[in-house]
Amino acid sequence: MDAVRELIVLSQLFLRAIVAIDLTCDSVNPLIQSDTTCICTNAPATGIDWYLDDAFHSSCVLSTICVPQYSGYSFSINMTENVYKMTINSYKYSNCTKITCRDSSDGSVMQSMVPSSIVFDTTFPTSMSEPGSNNSNGIISVTTGCISGFSDLKYDWFIIVDGLDEIYSVDESSKIDTSDTSSCTNCNTDVNGKRTVGIKHTESSGSGTKTVLFKVLLHYASANLQLNITSSYYYTVKGKFIIFNGYFFIF
Repeated sequence: MDAVRELIVLSQLFLRAIVAIDLTCDSVNPLIQSDTTCICTNAPATGIDWYLDDAFHSSCVLSTICVPQYSGYSFSINMTENVYKMTINSYKYSNCTKITCRDSSDGSVMQSMVPSSIVFDTTFPTSMSEPGSNNSNGIISVTTGCISGFSDLKYDWFIIVDGLDEIYSVDESSKIDTSDTSSCTNCNTDVNGKRTVGIKHTESSGSGTKTVLFKVLLHYASANLQLNITSSYYYTVKGKFIIFNGYFFIF
């Protein structure tokens, strides 16, 4: 009888070893205040336990519910297919934790993961900070929300001339590019910060000038995201404008 029991245990261990347990989260770059769902698949039919930073969170051993229930979390269970879902509602910086899916029958760790520490504040910039009226001198700038990839942010400046975009080369003396980490909360080990990019603009006059809008293209490379932001006011710049293949070039 002991030999049969030992064979059963060994068979269970063998099956557990060949089953590809998987834990994934639906967003590698979660947005603050958005919902993020983590899914434990190929889990045992006996149920699973969720752990956050190695501390017990909830147990899913029933067909319809995980306990205890916490505000800010919701669960979905499909015991037929052995799929367990945990949704973090309104993602916060405090949710930047290691998530672990464990076998509820013996507590063994089946899979752990830490969601990407590149977390984006939902306050993506939608407008520029400007002097406040057409044809004014002053600073034209954009400030991002808190992002852990703030130092990797790329950007390009354009002017819109007669409805067409033209690459705008900013003099070093007029360029603004600063970072601020004091108003941001860190996620995992990465430091979050805001990035401000801008131009110190001085109005041009005389011949060879054009009335333009400024536009900046922000490249959030870590999230494969680009944002176009255009000025609300018009400005005057000077240069030699040449049109070629539908594009303006300024010299």
